[in-house]
Amino acid sequence: MEETERPKCLDQAYVVWLSLGIALLLFVLITIILNTNPVPSHGLVFFFGIVIVLCAGNLRKGWRGPRIVLALIAALFLYLAASTFVGTGPGIEFMAMTLVAAAAVVGTVLMFRAEANAYIRALMSR
Repeated sequence: MEETERPKCLDQAYVVWLSLGIALLLFVLITIILNTNPVPSHGLVFFFGIVIVLCAGNLRKGWRGPRIVLALIAALFLYLAASTFVGTGPGIEFMAMTLVAAAAVVGTVLMFRAEANAYIRALMSR
Protein backbone atom coordinates (compact mmCIF):
# COMPACT_ATOMS: atom_id res chain seq x y z
CA MET A 1 0.00 0.00 0.00
CA GLU A 2 1.20 3.51 -0.79
CA GLU A 3 2.61 5.52 2.11
CA THR A 4 0.98 8.94 2.51
CA GLU A 5 3.44 11.74 3.25
CA ARG A 6 2.74 13.65 6.44
CA PRO A 7 1.92 17.31 5.69
CA LYS A 8 4.28 20.00 6.90
CA CYS A 9 1.54 21.77 8.86
CA LEU A 10 1.07 18.67 11.03
CA ASP A 11 4.80 18.60 11.77
CA GLN A 12 4.66 22.29 12.63
CA ALA A 13 1.67 21.73 14.93
CA TYR A 14 3.63 18.92 16.60
CA VAL A 15 6.58 21.25 17.24
CA VAL A 16 4.35 24.02 18.64
CA TRP A 17 2.43 21.69 20.97
CA LEU A 18 5.54 19.79 22.07
CA SER A 19 7.33 23.07 22.85
CA LEU A 20 4.33 24.28 24.82
CA GLY A 21 4.10 21.05 26.82
CA ILE A 22 7.82 21.06 27.60
CA ALA A 23 7.64 24.74 28.62
CA LEU A 24 4.85 23.94 31.09
CA LEU A 25 6.86 21.04 32.54
CA LEU A 26 9.97 23.22 32.84
CA PHE A 27 7.91 25.94 34.53
CA VAL A 28 6.78 23.48 37.20
CA LEU A 29 10.30 22.13 37.64
CA ILE A 30 11.85 25.60 38.00
CA THR A 31 9.23 26.81 40.47
CA ILE A 32 9.75 23.70 42.58
CA ILE A 33 13.55 24.05 42.51
CA LEU A 34 13.41 27.77 43.35
CA ASN A 35 10.77 27.06 46.01
CA THR A 36 8.46 29.74 44.69
CA ASN A 37 4.74 29.33 44.38
CA PRO A 38 3.38 31.63 41.67
CA VAL A 39 0.82 29.00 40.69
CA PRO A 40 -1.20 27.49 43.52
CA SER A 41 -1.60 24.18 41.71
CA HIS A 42 1.65 22.79 40.35
CA GLY A 43 -0.04 19.43 39.89
CA LEU A 44 -2.56 20.78 37.41
CA VAL A 45 0.09 22.54 35.32
CA PHE A 46 2.21 19.37 35.41
CA PHE A 47 -0.81 17.29 34.33
CA PHE A 48 -1.54 19.55 31.36
CA GLY A 49 2.14 19.52 30.39
CA ILE A 50 2.19 15.72 30.34
CA VAL A 51 -1.12 15.51 28.44
CA ILE A 52 0.12 18.00 25.84
CA VAL A 53 3.41 16.13 25.32
CA LEU A 54 1.62 12.78 24.96
CA CYS A 55 -1.03 14.19 22.63
CA ALA A 56 1.61 15.92 20.50
CA GLY A 57 3.37 12.60 19.97
CA ASN A 58 0.15 10.89 18.96
CA LEU A 59 -0.83 13.84 16.77
CA ARG A 60 2.30 13.30 14.73
CA LYS A 61 1.27 9.68 14.20
CA GLY A 62 -1.94 10.90 12.59
CA TRP A 63 -4.42 9.99 15.30
CA ARG A 64 -7.72 11.85 15.50
CA GLY A 65 -8.25 11.97 19.26
CA PRO A 66 -5.30 14.19 20.20
CA ARG A 67 -6.59 16.95 17.93
CA ILE A 68 -9.81 17.12 19.93
CA VAL A 69 -8.01 17.06 23.29
CA LEU A 70 -5.51 19.72 22.22
CA ALA A 71 -8.27 21.94 20.79
CA LEU A 72 -10.10 21.76 24.14
CA ILE A 73 -6.87 22.63 25.97
CA ALA A 74 -6.38 25.61 23.62
CA ALA A 75 -9.90 26.81 24.45
CA LEU A 76 -9.10 26.46 28.16
CA PHE A 77 -5.91 28.48 27.73
CA LEU A 78 -7.85 31.23 25.93
CA TYR A 79 -10.34 31.32 28.79
CA LEU A 80 -7.51 31.47 31.34
CA ALA A 81 -5.84 34.34 29.47
CA ALA A 82 -9.08 36.31 29.42
CA SER A 83 -9.82 35.62 33.08
CA THR A 84 -6.26 36.55 34.04
CA PHE A 85 -6.71 39.91 32.33
CA VAL A 86 -10.02 40.50 34.10
CA GLY A 87 -8.63 39.33 37.45
CA THR A 88 -5.22 41.02 37.55
CA GLY A 89 -5.16 43.43 34.64
CA PRO A 90 -2.24 43.74 32.23
CA GLY A 91 0.74 42.30 34.06
CA ILE A 92 3.36 39.58 33.78
CA GLU A 93 0.82 36.83 34.47
CA PHE A 94 -1.41 38.09 31.69
CA MET A 95 1.48 38.33 29.24
CA ALA A 96 2.63 34.79 30.05
CA MET A 97 -0.86 33.35 29.76
CA THR A 98 -1.45 35.25 26.51
CA LEU A 99 1.75 33.80 25.06
CA VAL A 100 0.67 30.28 26.05
CA ALA A 101 -2.81 30.83 24.60
CA ALA A 102 -1.38 32.26 21.36
CA ALA A 103 0.90 29.24 20.93
CA ALA A 104 -2.05 26.93 21.56
CA VAL A 105 -4.16 28.74 18.96
CA VAL A 106 -1.35 28.52 16.39
CA GLY A 107 -0.96 24.79 17.08
CA THR A 108 -4.71 24.27 16.79
CA VAL A 109 -4.98 26.13 13.49
CA LEU A 110 -2.06 24.16 12.05
CA MET A 111 -3.44 20.77 13.06
CA PHE A 112 -6.87 21.48 11.52
CA ARG A 113 -5.66 22.71 8.12
CA ALA A 114 -7.14 21.04 5.05
CA GLU A 115 -4.02 19.02 4.23
CA ALA A 116 -3.83 17.72 7.81
CA ASN A 117 -7.50 16.72 7.66
CA ALA A 118 -6.95 14.90 4.37
CA TYR A 119 -3.89 13.09 5.76
CA ILE A 120 -5.71 11.90 8.87
CA ARG A 121 -8.73 10.81 6.84
CA ALA A 122 -6.42 8.85 4.53
CA LEU A 123 -4.81 7.12 7.52
CA MET A 124 -8.17 6.27 9.06
CA SER A 125 -9.52 4.78 5.83
CA ARG A 126 -6.79 2.16 5.66
